[in-house]
Amino acid sequence: MPGLDGYEVCQGLKGNPATANIAVIFVTAVQDEAVQQLAIEAGAAAYITKPFPLDTLPAVTEAALAKAERQVKPKAKHDEDGH
Repeated sequence: MPGLDGYEVCQGLKGNPATANIAVIFVTAVQDEAVQQLAIEAGAAAYITKPFPLDTLPAVTEAALAKAERQVKPKAKHDEDGH
């Protein structure tokens, strides 16, 4: 991604109402807890380090989608209540 890094892309997606609910999964070779925390703070739903067994991908994807859905539901309920 010339000119952008994953954090900037994630923050851009999360900062745009049209894309804010997209579940972002970081896939990287960087195995550093501080970097992982930065990804989560940027709005990532999951962080996977390479190499990883392909059979773990469905579970990580499902967990990321569930996390994104949980983040949307409270907002939707709040909007319905008008508070």
